[in-house]
Amino acid sequence: MVNYYDEIKEKLSKNEIYATVKDYSKERNKVLTYYEVGKFLSEAGKEYGNDIIGQYADKLAIEVGKKYNRRTLYNMRKFYEIFNSEKLYPFGSILLSSHYREFLSLKNIDEIKEKLLKNEIYAKVKDYSKERNKVLTYYEVGKLLSEAGKEYGNDIIGQYAEKLVNEVGKKYNLRALHNMRKFYEIFNSEKLNTLCSILTWSHYRELITLKNVNEINYYIKICVQRNLNVRRLKNAIQSNEYERLSEKTKNKLITNEKLKLPDLVQDTILVKSEFNQEKLTEYALRQIILNNLDNFLKWLGNGFCYVGNEYKIKIGSKYNYIDLLLYNVKYRCFVIIELKVTELKEEHIGQIQNYMNYVDKVIKKPYNDKTIGIIICARNNRYVIEYCSDERIFKSEFKMERMC
Repeated sequence: MVNYYDEIKEKLSKNEIYATVKDYSKERNKVLTYYEVGKFLSEAGKEYGNDIIGQYADKLAIEVGKKYNRRTLYNMRKFYEIFNSEKLYPFGSILLSSHYREFLSLKNIDEIKEKLLKNEIYAKVKDYSKERNKVLTYYEVGKLLSEAGKEYGNDIIGQYAEKLVNEVGKKYNLRALHNMRKFYEIFNSEKLNTLCSILTWSHYRELITLKNVNEINYYIKICVQRNLNVRRLKNAIQSNEYERLSEKTKNKLITNEKLKLPDLVQDTILVKSEFNQEKLTEYALRQIILNNLDNFLKWLGNGFCYVGNEYKIKIGSKYNYIDLLLYNVKYRCFVIIELKVTELKEEHIGQIQNYMNYVDKVIKKPYNDKTIGIIICARNNRYVIEYCSDERIFKSEFKMERMC
C-alpha cells in the first residue's frame, strides 16, 4: 500500500515541479525577448523618430498578434531604457549574455517581428510540453490507482486523496483521482491504446464521460481534423453528434475504413432558434442557418466553405436558386444544400438532381469530384430515398432546439 502511494505522490510532485519550471522558463524567455525588443525600439526611435514605434505597432498587431499594440511597444522600450541604466546594471548584465549580444545590431521591423514570433512559438511549445507531461503523468498515476484499487479495494483511493491533498495539492482530491483511474482504464483498452498527442487533459476529461469506445474514437478524430478546443468538443458531445451518424458510418469507424464526405452527413441536424418548427418557412430556416453560418459549417464537418445562398443558375430559359452552395476543400467537391420544411418528397429529389447536374457541367472544374446533394427536411420519407438511384444525394432531418 505504501509503495503505491509513494509512487503516485512522486509522479504528481514531479508533474507540479515540471509545470512550474516550464512556467518559469517561458516567463524568463518572455522577459528576455521584451528587453531585447525594447532595445531595438529605443534605437529605432532615436534614428527614425518616435512615430516609427506606431508604424511598427500597426504592422505587428496584424502580422504577429493584437497584443503587440503601441502601448505594449512603448512599455518594452521603457523597460529597456530603465533597466539598462547603470543603477540597474546587474539586471542588464544578466541579459547581456552571448545570446543577447547576437542581436545588438538589430533595429528594423522585420527583426523585431522575428523576435516576437519566436517568443510566441517558444511559449506554445512550452505549453504543449507541459500539457503533454500532465497527460502522461495522469495516465501513469491512473495505472497505479487501478492496481491499488484491485489489490486493496476502492476505499484506498479515498485514503490516497486525503493524503495527497495535504502533501501535494488540493486539486488532487477524490474526484481527480477517480478521473485519472478512469482515464487509464478506458485508454488502456486495445481499441484505445494510443494517446493523441494534441489533446489536453481537459479534452480527455470530457471524453472519459462517454461509455462507448467507438464514440470516443470518433470524437478524438474530429478533435484532430477540426482542431476542436474543449468547448467545441463539449458542444459536439452534448449535441449527440456521434449518435446522429448513420449506422453505415458507425460501422466504418469501427473497422477503421476510410470515410468519404457522404459518410459524415448526419441523420439529424440541430437548428437553434426561437421559432416554432411547425410555423417555420424555408426562408426563415435559411436565415437561421446564415446567421449562424460558421457554426453550421463546423457542425457539417471538416473543410466546408461557403460559396453562396440563393445561388442563381439558369437551366434552359428558367432561372433557379440553390438554397446553399458550399465547397469542401478536403474532398474537393461542391455541395448543394436544399432546405425543405415539409416531409421529403419525390420532386425534391428531382430538383436537387437538376442542380447537381448543372454544377457538374457548368461550375465544376476537371480536378473537382462530382457534386454532392444534401436535402435537409422536416421529416424523412425512407421510401423516397430508398428508391432514389443517385447515390450522391443524402437526406437529413432538422430538429429545432429552442434558444434560451
